[in-house]
Amino acid sequence: REAKKETILLGTLIICIFNNILIYQVFSGLLGMDIVSEITEMYNEMMSLYSLPISLETLISFIPLIILLMSGLEMYVILLICQLIFMRLKIKFPENFHIATLHFSKKSGLFLGMCLVISGSLKYFHIGDVLVDYIYLLSYIGFVLEGFALGNFYAVVKQNRFIIILLFILFFIPYGTFIYLILGIVDIFSDLRRKLLYNDKM
Repeated sequence: REAKKETILLGTLIICIFNNILIYQVFSGLLGMDIVSEITEMYNEMMSLYSLPISLETLISFIPLIILLMSGLEMYVILLICQLIFMRLKIKFPENFHIATLHFSKKSGLFLGMCLVISGSLKYFHIGDVLVDYIYLLSYIGFVLEGFALGNFYAVVKQNRFIIILLFILFFIPYGTFIYLILGIVDIFSDLRRKLLYNDKM
């Protein structure tokens, strides 16, 4: 109950990362799980629908990052379930971990923007290596998460669960993540959330 939000997040993330390393590296043969084969199959299916701006070899080199992202998603789901159970039991949970509460500061937004522009420019001129791809992807994901959080914030303000369903569907639509990217940039460098909340109260 006295733990800080950062401590809970980091502790849960470390456990999830350790769990995924055990699953996909240590016990992969025993469990019959091959992450390279799964990524290859997913890549081929996505390429059959639309062209991806990344090669299969580069995607496979992202396996550590993919494991990290999977762990982050698992961490979020676990914390939401714990928060829901605690609320049902009428026990105070240390912090609110709803995605709608995520909001990067303008300094963080400037850092992400610089990383995105520089790494994107290097990729455009075919300069750099896997590290550049990592930086580009991480900064891109940062803005996408901000845009997704903005959508959830709007759904909470309007108290409309249907909007949340649409937000998840948008991830599977071509250029859907680009829409989140734009929304994330606007959300960080504007006062949009306060305006949405103020207009709803009016």
